[in-house]
Amino acid sequence: MITGLTLPFRFDVARLKADLALVRDDEWRPHFNENDYGGQWRGVALTSIDGTSSALMSPPNTSPEQYSATEVLQRCPYFREVLAQFHCPLKSVRLLGLAPGSLVREHCDQDLGYEHGEMRIRVPVQTSDDLEFYLGGERLRLLEGNTYYLNVSLPHRIRNGGSEERVHLVIDVVVDDWAHAIVKAGKPIPRGPHRPLGFEDFRLRIVRDSTLAERLHAGEIPADVGRELGYECDASDIGSSLYTEDLGLDLRGWVPASVAIRDGEPVVEWAYFGKHRLTEPFFEQSIRQELQNPFTRAFRFHARLREPANARSPDGFIFHMSRCGSTLISRALSVLPRVVAVSEAPAIDAMIQTGRADWVRGLILALGRPLQGSEDRYVVKFDSWHVHKLAVVRAAFPDTPWIFLHRDPLEVLVSQIRSPGMQALPGAMDPALLGMTFEDIIERNPQKWCAKVLAGFLRSALDHRDDPKGLFLNYRDLPEAIWGSVAKHFRIEFSSEELALLRQAVQFSAKAPQMAFTGDSEEKQRAITPEMHALAAEWLDPVYRRFE
Repeated sequence: MITGLTLPFRFDVARLKADLALVRDDEWRPHFNENDYGGQWRGVALTSIDGTSSALMSPPNTSPEQYSATEVLQRCPYFREVLAQFHCPLKSVRLLGLAPGSLVREHCDQDLGYEHGEMRIRVPVQTSDDLEFYLGGERLRLLEGNTYYLNVSLPHRIRNGGSEERVHLVIDVVVDDWAHAIVKAGKPIPRGPHRPLGFEDFRLRIVRDSTLAERLHAGEIPADVGRELGYECDASDIGSSLYTEDLGLDLRGWVPASVAIRDGEPVVEWAYFGKHRLTEPFFEQSIRQELQNPFTRAFRFHARLREPANARSPDGFIFHMSRCGSTLISRALSVLPRVVAVSEAPAIDAMIQTGRADWVRGLILALGRPLQGSEDRYVVKFDSWHVHKLAVVRAAFPDTPWIFLHRDPLEVLVSQIRSPGMQALPGAMDPALLGMTFEDIIERNPQKWCAKVLAGFLRSALDHRDDPKGLFLNYRDLPEAIWGSVAKHFRIEFSSEELALLRQAVQFSAKAPQMAFTGDSEEKQRAITPEMHALAAEWLDPVYRRFE
């Protein structure tokens, strides 16, 4: 994802301002997003659907042919000359002005970015060094007469601290071959400094000072604390994005919540957990629960992924074919205060799918940072389809032991059909991630799809059967294997108190409905149909026999 670019066009500032002076004051209209700004944010249309200068809104699902020049554009020769330089289909073209002392609150314009096929180009007509334009948490230096592409589908906000109105010529274009070429020729946009003792500096102080983060996490009002410490803060700042290249941060209590590719590099979103631990069955549930805290929700920040200094490598990895006890293991381990157990984190999924072992390594090491410095063991449970990328994980951590959990495939098939996960639903996720094709979505019913997906997991695991770091574990060996063969393989020793906690945890976790189809139970026999027997015999049994 491209954040923004300086495009290869430079326009005459004096002529831009001369045309701006031709716009009458009564032709400006307040911006229609009334909840997104404070002060005065106004605009005038140069092209619009109905050809009037007051129609600032660009309706969805419109084509360039529906837009026509307004009377204002016909009056402004240099604006017409500027637009003629863009040899791609143009849609809405506007002048947008932000009065001195006014602000545009942080927001996103959905699906309006280069990758979405429609991009927003800006030419600053009138601005100043006191104008703050933040995109994706970074302050950009946008100069008069230059031309910029800004990915406004990312969070962005503006504050005009200058003495005159800021005016941009804003051009929405359809991405075609010409647009591809100018994007390819684009250069990075220079970044500007934060406002001295402004909100961004306050946020940086928070991520450098764990005691301050703890105070705010406990419920103190951020704007009040910021002003108390001498920073210029107000309620409109709260919740805005922060991007930082500062690598000397005190990240105790911060957890990588998500990751996205920005300008060709992974960028991590960090969320504050404080003393709270990852205790929910799945990582995403822990994140969702922690975001209920107002401070955590409002004070996330972004930084490029870097391999942390002095980070701890994982003690063990858990791969599985689904519905075979992997969550039982991770939940049991998570009850021990000295263990960090990360279970199926979406951020890991995002990195694994890139195929970049260095990115996978950096993200997993970041997730393993001790929350409060007391944890001394770290285990990661992957999604079931990650077994197809086991080689990438092994390249990232060649010395980390791993296990693959498997189970009677007929029992797994029954469980997935009764209560399907994403991998069991044709079309619910990219079929390539499952070793499947789009043709499989069309050709196979859900039962056949699920059988083939599970068979693929088993085959990928078997490709690593001879890896000395691997251990293949049958579901029927649980729960004793947790403190037996798994603990030995991961080189983890438990005290008698910890063993008691583990046994208590597995008694609770084993009651999950999807785990009930074991042995020759009456419920299992009722659930299994002749079709399922046939599918298992055709797709699963020939592969699974190799596990015995």
